Amino acid sequence: MKYRSNLFEILPPEAVVAELGCAEGYFSADILRWPNTKKLYMVDAWATLHNQTGDGTNPPEWHDKNLKAARARVDFGIDRVEVLRGVTWEQAKNVPDASLDLLYLDACHAYSCVYKDLTTWLPKVKANGIVAGHDYLNKSYGVFDAVRDFTNGKYKVITIPENKDEDAGFYFINK
Repeated sequence: MKYRSNLFEILPPEAVVAELGCAEGYFSADILRWPNTKKLYMVDAWATLHNQTGDGTNPPEWHDKNLKAARARVDFGIDRVEVLRGVTWEQAKNVPDASLDLLYLDACHAYSCVYKDLTTWLPKVKANGIVAGHDYLNKSYGVFDAVRDFTNGKYKVITIPENKDEDAGFYFINK
């Protein structure tokens, strides 16, 4: 697999997907266009988050604009979307255990955030479901280290190359 957009090829029919970190909804719209997506949970704080780097530090109006853009991008499939606004690991309680075919991580990229997302969201993924994410090889983020430490040899982590190394993603199968 060369691109994250090819993840649908390994999903079952009528897949249930959660995307953590939706921002403006570009990838959310792609997920809804996949022929086998039944439901998409769009999970994002869409708020200023203190003690974080990156997009979370932007002012509230920036986040409100992103949420509005995200909703507009998925309007064609809004009947298959559930928007969960809040800190990603706190929103996990709103999704049934063992209900997801794909969990896609692209929210806070700090080690502690990624590790916490993996810990709180993995129970939501079905057996043989997929856990994937973005920015895996970006050396300025903690994604690689968090995934390595979380999986700790229990899962085979596969890199999704993308066009640039820093954009490369990952996936593993929940056994």
